[in-house]
Amino acid sequence: MKIKQFFKCLIISILLPLSGCNNTRFSNTLIINKQPDKVVYNVNEMFSTDGLVVVDKDGVEVEDYDCSISRGTILKKEGIRKVELTKEDYKPASFKIEIKKMPVLKVAQMPNKTTYKLGEYFTVDGLIITSDGGEEVKDYNLSYRVGDAFTSIGEKTINVTKEGYSATSFKVVVEKDLELVINHLPNKTTYKVGDAFDSTGLSVGDNKGKTDLAYTLSIKDGDILKYSGTIPVEVRVEGYASISFDIKVEKNSGGQTGNDKTINVYYVNDTHGSFIRNTDDGEAGMAYISSYLKDKKADEDENAIILSGGDMFQGGVESNDTRGHIMVDAMNIIGFDAMTLGNHEFDWGEDKIISNQEMMDFPLLSCNTFYANDKTTRPDWLEPFTVIERDGLKIGIVGYARADMGSSIDAQYGSDFYFPSPFNYIKEYSRTLRLSYNCDLILSVGHDEGLNNGDDGYGTSYYDLTQIDTQTGARYVDGMMFAHDHYKKQGYCNEVPYMETGCNGENIGHMTFELTSEDGISYSATGTVEVLNAVNNCRTEDKEITDLVEKYKDEFLADPDSVLRTFDQGYSKNQFTLVICQAMVWFVNDNPDLFDNKTVYIASHNTGGVRVDYIPQGDFTYRDLIKTTPFDNPLCLEKCNSRNVSRIRSSSNPSWELCEPIYTDGYTNCVTISYIAGKTSNSSQYTSYIQYDDYTAKLALIRFLQSNEAIDI
Repeated sequence: MKIKQFFKCLIISILLPLSGCNNTRFSNTLIINKQPDKVVYNVNEMFSTDGLVVVDKDGVEVEDYDCSISRGTILKKEGIRKVELTKEDYKPASFKIEIKKMPVLKVAQMPNKTTYKLGEYFTVDGLIITSDGGEEVKDYNLSYRVGDAFTSIGEKTINVTKEGYSATSFKVVVEKDLELVINHLPNKTTYKVGDAFDSTGLSVGDNKGKTDLAYTLSIKDGDILKYSGTIPVEVRVEGYASISFDIKVEKNSGGQTGNDKTINVYYVNDTHGSFIRNTDDGEAGMAYISSYLKDKKADEDENAIILSGGDMFQGGVESNDTRGHIMVDAMNIIGFDAMTLGNHEFDWGEDKIISNQEMMDFPLLSCNTFYANDKTTRPDWLEPFTVIERDGLKIGIVGYARADMGSSIDAQYGSDFYFPSPFNYIKEYSRTLRLSYNCDLILSVGHDEGLNNGDDGYGTSYYDLTQIDTQTGARYVDGMMFAHDHYKKQGYCNEVPYMETGCNGENIGHMTFELTSEDGISYSATGTVEVLNAVNNCRTEDKEITDLVEKYKDEFLADPDSVLRTFDQGYSKNQFTLVICQAMVWFVNDNPDLFDNKTVYIASHNTGGVRVDYIPQGDFTYRDLIKTTPFDNPLCLEKCNSRNVSRIRSSSNPSWELCEPIYTDGYTNCVTISYIAGKTSNSSQYTSYIQYDDYTAKLALIRFLQSNEAIDI
């Protein structure tokens, strides 16, 4: 009996640990403290344990365990799979993953354009991609970048990919374009400075055998050649890429001497709709600026030019309420010759720019403003340059925007446009103006802060523009005009004058150019500059401009002099920004039906949206409000967690809180404006937002001031 019991105990002692019926085999236990980040996969995706946290029974993290599916394994088979984690002397742990069949991308609709000419730009307008379930798919990737030019002919396969989907593709064809061929050069290809160009003998055909095509040339027959050197003459035929041939122009020491001429340039920038004279704020008013400029143009006969550096419309009640029309009307009456596009021309959207441009009797300029979708197409309402003729001279005006000007535009409008660095464009068009248009004087007019008084500003780029272009033998620019930062500037860079006139019609810039010629053909320019106080110099009213107020009175949204609130104290720029924030919170919470019955506890607004430094005690009128905060940025309600709220509180943009935010399911609502919400740089401040286009911060402020609610800042 004792022998039987001995063998029974021996067998049990061997089999019991193997059966797992006690813990003598495992000294510890693997426990999944946190599941992996990814537990649902598509077929052919790689397995990953990222995010997986494994601990022992005491809560100490375990790392050197074995996994039944190795990291990086390609998952081939659909279904549910168990992933087991093991470690010697530890009880195993496991979790499950699901492997799904990967959805397939499909080309539901081909792009509008599938046949291209060599050098044309790739576009996907009209392309619709769906999954095999029929749902439209966005944010896919293409193997060929939209906006890139095709550089070789043949059939091209465009692959369409997106993470988590099986790829698809479509094809486009690139055909060899018709090419122009010069059958015979002009009889004369060598000239002297002062000779007239003559294309007699030129014959143009194409590579398909056509001959004697009708063409136009960049230099017209009879144009006087003013610059020595090898000069390209561009040949243009509709439907063909242009080609060129060279002519040689030699120096000519003889000719007329002492044929000197004078050109006067008058300039304003960043007027910001300051239509009415306000001497307390140093604003001359358009009616008074008009008399001054019209008198100068009359006194100087054909030798005066009037230019604008942009930001002409946004900021004054007369201009804001007419969306700039009253200012364009005034500029036409004055006789402006050109205007450069500024960032605040975009404040009401592209349609309003077009509406104003269609009224203009002068061109709207910007050589480096393109649509963002392809970064090469300039809006057809813009010109890169213009040529003005005065006293037998040709003056080329190149307009441009500061690089990345879109960062100073509300994202709902600015994101549609692309603003690369302007300097290579300025040089390119300067050369074109010298060689193809025979311009005697080149001026750059930029909506850009440019140089600072007495130094080279932010770099050598402007200094480079004052250098001699080796192809023309003349400077790239003879004068530079700046804008955007609202400073008064005047000075010289490498003897080239530059200027900026502040803002709001405070000053008028004046450059005088003396053009001298040794041969009566080519001119060299020497310029002087002065920036004049407009209130002191503009003392006579032009009634034709003043009468525009009556013409547009039906478009005014309110009586400009109606009082919105009488302040019992003054407010700094920062303090008034907080008043606007309080108004935004009050307006949303006072009108829940307009904002999906959401309650907000915190508001954020940028100080740049307040355009004056101090709001004094006393009556605050509708005119004051437009001057103080002219912008029509829609309100946006942001969905924020506690981390987002902390970032709003620590942001450089002022914020105001009604009380400590109340969170529901970890989120609360904050109110801001589209200018802030739409900037990708602020994306960390909120989880998502809804834009309410019909309700602006300005409207909220008006209603708040009219309500006589207490101001608490």
